[in-house]
Amino acid sequence: MWTSYRAPTDSSGPSYARYLHNYGEILLREGNLRNPHDRESDLISWKHAADRDPWQFFARAAEQGGAEDSLARSILCHFLSGANVAAIAGPAAALLDTITTPREEGASLPRTLIDAAFSLAELLELIGLGQAALPLLEDAYRSSRKLGDEYRRATAAWRLARNLAFALDGSTDSMARVTLLAEESRAIASRLGLREADAGAALAEAIVASVRGDWALALDRAVVAEGLFHEVHDLPGEIFAKRERVHALIRAAVDGKPVDGAQFDELSAALQRFAIDNAPGLRPLIKLELARLASFLDHDLARELATDAAHDAQLQGHPVIVGAAGTLLEALTKGE
Repeated sequence: MWTSYRAPTDSSGPSYARYLHNYGEILLREGNLRNPHDRESDLISWKHAADRDPWQFFARAAEQGGAEDSLARSILCHFLSGANVAAIAGPAAALLDTITTPREEGASLPRTLIDAAFSLAELLELIGLGQAALPLLEDAYRSSRKLGDEYRRATAAWRLARNLAFALDGSTDSMARVTLLAEESRAIASRLGLREADAGAALAEAIVASVRGDWALALDRAVVAEGLFHEVHDLPGEIFAKRERVHALIRAAVDGKPVDGAQFDELSAALQRFAIDNAPGLRPLIKLELARLASFLDHDLARELATDAAHDAQLQGHPVIVGAAGTLLEALTKGE
């Protein structure tokens, strides 16, 4: 029996699912993706932590009949919380089928599927299958343009630019498209006046500068993106931008530029703290990326990080990182 003015229908149906989703988005900015308490032995503490856990709200939104964007967010958050890769593979594959199901020629993805595509593309990148996300981002970009949704168009543009930058074939056309997408993201951000859009545009500029070999500009724009994400209290976004700075430093080191030890220490502390305290699902990837950067600075530290990455990846059932960490360890051993 209800003892307040709320009716049972207030906690069910599409409207309630949307409320849960929106609240999950707010909590996701805080980045509390790890519940440190055991549900069986300390239910009260676990419950208090669960009330700040975005995964709980996205999962409930999906259960209440929420759209695919809620399901995609719940899968992404479940992975970030430390779930085994095998546990999220099935739901992610089913959602991928839904998004990529052939539609009438020229038909656009609805906004919920565009948002789902963003979450799924991020998940694919985190598990080492980033190129599989390219069709998702192309479709999201095309659809947001057709719908006239400027914010989603800007988001799709910088995410697509980043994805394409990882697989540049050196051709002028490929580089030109990455540049155009970054410029488009910046132009839209200027029109919208939203700090979130500005942060995405700064990331796009960092990506373009990095692939052009302008390391100073790449690092500068990544730091700007970090500051903008921090300004809007988006901790995962800030961490994403810090990872982009790591990528730029790795590319610069490959090009023969010395690694700044102080900058490495700063990034290592922030990224590993986030992975340990907030998002254990990122531990293997963050340690692998830091190991790659450390290989230009300190081979002993690089070996330690790569060994930890392989161990954590094994626990998480993360075959791509297990293989990549093993390859890096082998290269470090040969380079002694």
